[in-house]
Amino acid sequence: MTETGHGSNVRGIKTTATYDKASDSIIIHTPGKNDNKEYIGNALHSKMASVFAQLIVDGKNEGVHAILVPLRNENHETLEGITIEDNGYKLGLNGVDNGKIWFNNVKVPRQNLLNKYGEIKDDGSYFSSIKNPNKRFFTMLGTLVGGRICVARGALGGSKMALFIAVKYALNRRQFNDNVKIQEDLIMDYPTHQLRLTPKNCSGLRVSFYVGGYDETLQ
Repeated sequence: MTETGHGSNVRGIKTTATYDKASDSIIIHTPGKNDNKEYIGNALHSKMASVFAQLIVDGKNEGVHAILVPLRNENHETLEGITIEDNGYKLGLNGVDNGKIWFNNVKVPRQNLLNKYGEIKDDGSYFSSIKNPNKRFFTMLGTLVGGRICVARGALGGSKMALFIAVKYALNRRQFNDNVKIQEDLIMDYPTHQLRLTPKNCSGLRVSFYVGGYDETLQ
């Protein structure tokens, strides 16, 4: 979906999927050098890609649609018209083979169009039950939006769990005293430790924990 020259502006992607009625096929093409697909996961090993492109039928742009495009044959050789490059070393997740993909008039069958929200009929005409192009576009991306929310939700859940564990430990771990106290001080009593757990950008945050049979509130 993502292209080098357009980032996450899905609606503005330049890759085209032009329907050719004579051959009953869709031609996938990258019009410019920076219109390639960027940071595609498994680009160096996968045999099939779901490519988002501007669907053009009878000279009319029907908006962004997804088309299944084969990348490699059974011998793992890149198919004609397809160029793939490695994104190289990254700051993280180097085990994922992210790559760049260009398409040079790659022809695929009409049936490769994922047609839940829009299709090309047997007579070569375009049809969609969602007449409004804006609504159709956002409906097609609905699943992806949900996925992005889940990623953020997962990260937040992990952070909450880490904070819970750290605070629970700080309310039990003791360290140092002034030789007068019988017990050492809880590390949670040290302001520096509190700031470590709840930095300045989280000031005013109230977090309640149930530890050892009593409620403890950190503010």
